[in-house]
Amino acid sequence: MLFPNIVERVRSYCWAPDPIASPLLAALKYADWPRAGEALGKVMLRADGSGALRRDLAAVVPVPLDPVRQRERGYNQARVLAQVVATAWGVPLRDDLLTRVRHTVTQTRLTPQDRLANVSGAFAVTAGAQAFVRGRPLLLIDDVLTTGATLNACAQALAEAGAAGVRYLTFARARDASRRPL
Repeated sequence: MLFPNIVERVRSYCWAPDPIASPLLAALKYADWPRAGEALGKVMLRADGSGALRRDLAAVVPVPLDPVRQRERGYNQARVLAQVVATAWGVPLRDDLLTRVRHTVTQTRLTPQDRLANVSGAFAVTAGAQAFVRGRPLLLIDDVLTTGATLNACAQALAEAGAAGVRYLTFARARDASRRPL
């Protein structure tokens, strides 16, 4: 994984595939079960045992979902997870800071190199959000970290807008980037 210089910390609750976690993630993403995300979000809180992720945090930012998948799914699974974390930590949830500026294909079957190309330049800080982002530490939330391509692309956009630092929190982390995480 190649992380931009702005990334401060990376935490995930569990490794994937996992006999219990993987079916729950699949239910959240593909079986129209957003309530699974509420339970997974509560478990994600354990990944910050030392409190380093939430220290001086300005906002919790979910990875934006591709608009086509958002319409199909009816919700953004990263936002469901982020809402739980933001509420528990008393930190604002800011799903208005990042946007996808171009369509991307699903990453589930792409190679690590193809994942990087797929999301390169796909995210931008929304108009008017730069003033909030500048000089502030932010926490990016996603469901699974496989190669880091999506989170890195988001962090790059936040860095270009002047974020003081970006931290990552995911429910799961793939053991092998060449394997499908679910």
